[in-house]
Amino acid sequence: MIFFKKALRWSLAAGAMLLLAVSCSGDPPTASGIEGVVIIQPTCPEAQNSDPCESAPFKTTLIIRELESGDEAATVQTAEDGTFRIALPPGAYIVEPVEPESFVAPFADPQIVTVHEGEYSAIEVVYDSGVR
Repeated sequence: MIFFKKALRWSLAAGAMLLLAVSCSGDPPTASGIEGVVIIQPTCPEAQNSDPCESAPFKTTLIIRELESGDEAATVQTAEDGTFRIALPPGAYIVEPVEPESFVAPFADPQIVTVHEGEYSAIEVVYDSGVR
């Protein structure tokens, strides 16, 4: 019984020290980055004016570069629904949509994005399908 009480005291003391060490280690870094959706449009020829010609999610790869240096900071693959989310430190970035190896559509323009501490900057990347 005495051994059990000593073990319990040591366990409680070790747990308290661990809790104190974790709480004094400072605030965890605040999450920040870029999130958004990639779409492609138009999805049907204009000849079909009776039907709505909506945009559609687009699965692709985006290259994210530091704006000032041009160095690649990250690459992100969008989900089937076109969404993406990538953690990045605060700073200015350029999001470059990957273009096909041929000279035909789809294509999208790069975008400059500023990431602020503790925030995810939201963007929409629009690919031109080339359908007319």
